[in-house]
Amino acid sequence: MFWYDFKDETRTYLAEVIEYCLFQPGLFTNYLTYPFNSSKHVHLFETPINYHRRRALITEGREDAIFTLTTAQDFAKVVALAVEYEGEWPVIGGIKGATMTVGQIIALGEKLRGETFEVTRLKAEDLKAGVVEAPWLPWVDHPSIPEETIQAFSGAMLSGFLLGISAGNFEISDEWNRLLPDFRFTQPEDFLTTAWAAIDDGAKSVHTDY
Repeated sequence: MFWYDFKDETRTYLAEVIEYCLFQPGLFTNYLTYPFNSSKHVHLFETPINYHRRRALITEGREDAIFTLTTAQDFAKVVALAVEYEGEWPVIGGIKGATMTVGQIIALGEKLRGETFEVTRLKAEDLKAGVVEAPWLPWVDHPSIPEETIQAFSGAMLSGFLLGISAGNFEISDEWNRLLPDFRFTQPEDFLTTAWAAIDDGAKSVHTDY
């Protein structure tokens, strides 16, 4: 996923000067409440699985590709506990809130939203060639992306995102789960059931106390 290239450079530098840890939570579960905010500090943007619009873009034949889902709230709590941790930090610091396949995430969305999702399956060879023939593009409105480039960037990011899922880039290890065995992670169904019930009752934001 090309937009993370700068992190490789940062990692190379850090290895020379300091003990560090790559905290890796997978995808924040919070993104599945878009466009409704579900965290105090995370700026959400649209992803290829949109519970609000009841639609999804996926790579053909990869419904079994795996996501690690962790809430932003749990991520923050684990990092706070890591600061107090007296042992040696692992360089790869996986934080595994829960593991779900693409198909399971869509099925959960259909259960919570009460309708079958419109699922578009894109061919991997087209995505690799930069050809994105989709009925819609996730709108990546992030503060770091100039507004005039969002349209062009969104297509490239969709290709990278879907190919990254297929390559296993969102399947995260569990180093911090093992180092903090008493920590109890919020499960996606619990978090999203509460969130969408509140949203359906008119809430504009949920879970924003942390």
